[in-house]
Amino acid sequence: MKSSILLAGNSGNIELQGDLTISNVSQLKNVLMQGLENSDTLVISFGDISEVDISCLQLLCSAHRMSARLGKKLMFTGAPPGLF
Repeated sequence: MKSSILLAGNSGNIELQGDLTISNVSQLKNVLMQGLENSDTLVISFGDISEVDISCLQLLCSAHRMSARLGKKLMFTGAPPGLF
């Protein structure tokens, strides 16, 4: 999995690419936590996603619930990959 995070003011943007699988769940968790900790609005975009499994989908759902509890916004931009 490749990821990039851009933080500017109270907003953050994360782009995810590659495999979103159990082998990368720890890295994905760290990126999501960093984004939520450092921004009030976090936008996630998907680049070239080659593989997805349930562990990463669950983590994305968990990040959404956490953002709601914290009073922050978590949004996805663009169409989700067909693998979803």
